[in-house]
Amino acid sequence: YGKAMDNMEINTAIKAVWALISRANKYIDETAPWILAKDAAKADRLKTVMYNLAETLRIVAILISPYIPTTSPKIYTQLGLAVPEQFLLENLFDQLKDGIYYPPKGLMYHSITPQFRQVFLQYLQ
Repeated sequence: YGKAMDNMEINTAIKAVWALISRANKYIDETAPWILAKDAAKADRLKTVMYNLAETLRIVAILISPYIPTTSPKIYTQLGLAVPEQFLLENLFDQLKDGIYYPPKGLMYHSITPQFRQVFLQYLQ
């Protein structure tokens, strides 16, 4: 996923996310948490399975945020986690006036990574 995103291979990156989701679905079938829940002696195994699935969902929320930005905060909320600021689109929209992006006061342009600095500065002009 990371390499595909670095190379702007969006289709490949999305396929990697779907492969992770498919593997999680297979994990559910393999571990059968609904059966583990019926046996008190398997409570520790059930906790491990549920943790693994919740962590996978958390990671999926991060990976899909560039593609489905409104879904990531919902996943975090359903998992009972605080929603990371970068998932909150309303913060960005609050900075739009007449279709123009006005960055927050105090934004340090020199902190932008070199590969995006020129594009970002051109966009602001």
